Parts: sequence; C-alpha cells; structure tokens
Amino acid sequence: MVSSPHRIISFYNKSFTLIELLVVIAIVGLLLSIVFVALMTAKERAKEARMDETLYQVEIAANMDYTRHGHWSPNVDPNQCDPCYLHVNHPRFVTEKCFPVSDWDDIKWYCSQCCFDWQVLEDGDWVSIDVCKCKSDGSCCDVVRRRCLYDAPGGETCTSF
Repeated sequence: MVSSPHRIISFYNKSFTLIELLVVIAIVGLLLSIVFVALMTAKERAKEARMDETLYQVEIAANMDYTRHGHWSPNVDPNQCDPCYLHVNHPRFVTEKCFPVSDWDDIKWYCSQCCFDWQVLEDGDWVSIDVCKCKSDGSCCDVVRRRCLYDAPGGETCTSF
C-alpha cells in the first residue's frame, strides 16, 4: 500500500507554530504577574498585621506602666531623624523592661526609616504610640501609623489609623 504524501508530512509535522508558542508564553506571563501581585499584597497585609500586634503589645506595656505609676510615661519625641532616634530616648515602660528595648529600637522590618514615637499631649489629654517614617531630607518624621491609648472625654482629638 502506498501512503499519500500528505500523510507523511502531517506525521512528521507535530510541532507548535511560533504564534502558538508566543500565545502560551503570554498567558503564562500574565498568570505569573497576577500571582506576583497577590503575593506582594499578602506580604504587605502580613507586615500590617505584625505592626498591629506590636502596637497592641506596646499598649499593654504602657497600660501596665500606667497602673504601676498612676500616670503616663513622659512624652518622648523623635529629636533626630537620621536614622530616626534609635537608642536616644525611651518611654519609661521600655526602660523598665515592660516592652523590649530591641523591639522599640528596631522596626526596620516595617519600613527602612521607621521608628516609634511615644506621644503624651497636653498633660495626658491624648496618649498615643505612633510609627513615624523619616523624610528623605531628614527634616522630621511623618506619622504613618497611630494607636491611640487614651483620649480625654470630649477631646476626640486622637484617631487611630
């Protein structure tokens, strides 16, 4: 039996065309970019959750300190921002070991130029723990996160974010 020439060509021609390969590569690239964005979003959410937990631990330590001393630890402002104010000033609850000094001084996992700021404003009318991000020019810090611990009745000046 003699085989037809079309049959021989189709038997040996079992490869993909260039267009088919490019379409498959484009689809795979699109799927990988979607997965990458989803993973980055999950990583950011994990950082935010860790910061929420850290701020909660700071709140517990500050409240323990308040219970022990009957007043809030004095205000501690970042007085230099390059790099922030590491190892310069600490609230009383950090120096008395209610909260680890190392965790207070090193929150670079959150952002590379971040530090904590303990705020006790107007004789305790407003108490908050802030996460400050140093400006690139080193002039001061922007508050990127805030956890309000106390706001005097009727004050409504402290807002957590």
